[in-house]
Amino acid sequence: MFFDMMPFDNLHDIPGAENAYLVGGCVRDRLIGLRPQDFDIAAPPPVRDFAEHIARRIGGHCVELGKPGRQVIRIVSGRPQVDVAPINGPSIESDLAKRDFTINALARRLSSGEIIDCTGGIRDLEQKIIRMVSDQSFIADPLRLLRTYRLAAILNFRIDTATSAAVARHADKIRNVAGERIRLELFKLLEVENACLRLEQMSRERLLFAVIPELEPLVGCLQNRHHAFDAWIHTLKVVEEMEAILNRPPRLLSAADSPALSACLKGGIPVLLKISALLHDIGKPATRKIIHTKGPVFYGHHETGAEMAEAVSARLRFSVHETRIVTQIIRHHLGPLRLWIQAEKGALSRKAVTRFFMRCETLTPLILLHALADHRGKRPRGTLPEDDFSRFILNLLTAYFTEYQERKNRRPLLTGHDLISEFDLKPGPDFKFILNRVEAARLSGEAVTRENGLEIVSELLKTCIGDRQPGIDTPSGRTKTGLPHKKRGGDRPG
Repeated sequence: MFFDMMPFDNLHDIPGAENAYLVGGCVRDRLIGLRPQDFDIAAPPPVRDFAEHIARRIGGHCVELGKPGRQVIRIVSGRPQVDVAPINGPSIESDLAKRDFTINALARRLSSGEIIDCTGGIRDLEQKIIRMVSDQSFIADPLRLLRTYRLAAILNFRIDTATSAAVARHADKIRNVAGERIRLELFKLLEVENACLRLEQMSRERLLFAVIPELEPLVGCLQNRHHAFDAWIHTLKVVEEMEAILNRPPRLLSAADSPALSACLKGGIPVLLKISALLHDIGKPATRKIIHTKGPVFYGHHETGAEMAEAVSARLRFSVHETRIVTQIIRHHLGPLRLWIQAEKGALSRKAVTRFFMRCETLTPLILLHALADHRGKRPRGTLPEDDFSRFILNLLTAYFTEYQERKNRRPLLTGHDLISEFDLKPGPDFKFILNRVEAARLSGEAVTRENGLEIVSELLKTCIGDRQPGIDTPSGRTKTGLPHKKRGGDRPG
């Protein structure tokens, strides 16, 4: 039943091996035919000398880790990571009884290969069940509440009824766990292809709402006629649709650009797309209003949601990079819909599309994929055939990777030096506005030469700024560039 436990097959004769054991996940994984990523060994204390024997045998060196009173020796080599820790209790059986799940409460004696199973772990592996050893394990370390669903997702096991009930009883204890530990466990869960199923289970046991309380007000938050579900069911549907998209990224109209889309989805990006889908509508309950002619509306929920998502990211210790991606996707997630509404009216210009690309920059493909999942999550799965909106999103993706990216790599038509030398303008806050207008015209294909750029500046100075110097004499109700202030608009079918 046990096979290929290198580098441990040649450790049976080292001093102390008869009372030392491989324990936990490495035993579990090998019993079900998986290759362990690391190995844990439990041995009688003190463990330093025993760890040194192993290090010499496998060609590594020891590094001492752990807290005072709980020494852990890590053996670093070119092989998988090995941690050696003291047996927790008077015997290996007492150690295993303190572990989280029966499938992790397994040990293999180093000297003989004998399997020790005192909690029924092998039976649960055969039946594909996640079962707690005791609900005391959740009290000892509440992070195990979240690990329940992560293991179920990774192994595709079901969670037994008593364990689910214990999670529900102890769910609030997860609030006592450090944010960075929760983040690590949550991200590992979201790396799995079918994580949405586990998120839904976590919400039933209230654990997900204990981890992210901002999600709970979505339950029962009714939406407008464009939605078949309340905001919470819609959120789960969007995560589900996002997973479907990630498992099979859409083929673009230009097949040559599909690799470019795939390159955008490398590393941890799929996890951040799922997090964004999970959080994208958390601003809706706070912004919900009823308008007689429209029903429920959620004006500004994208901005409110981005601010709330930033608070979630800080609490769970997301990196600056992760926080930026999640909050920007949420902040701009209505952009593609607004472009579509303009297209329906026959009023969509190339410049409007270009400005959207410029606002979102490298996150554009992620925001467009989110918009596709958001759209598909409004109705029951399978009832929404490939439609005009989906084709519109694919068109935008193709345009971004072909026209926009190709033009973006060229030099700009004008710089600030041109504004000074050609128009005798003084550097100021209007420079960025003017140069952005010229750049938008270049990227949309409306301006291709330096002379085109100079003409745009001349027209801007006449119509927006007039005879005054940029940044001076701002009229009431206008920006420093002379343009009307933006009003916070509605978001139609959110």
